[in-house]
Amino acid sequence: VSAEARWIEMSDIGKGIVELIEQHAVEKLVMGGAADEHYTE
Repeated sequence: VSAEARWIEMSDIGKGIVELIEQHAVEKLVMGGAADEHYTE
């Protein structure tokens, strides 16, 4: 599996994700969340 990390700074997280998907022709997106309470906002 080939993977790359990408970062973008936006005030709206959802719009930022959609923008990156469009810009980089993302076909598959894997997202995760922290299971530890110390890593949540």
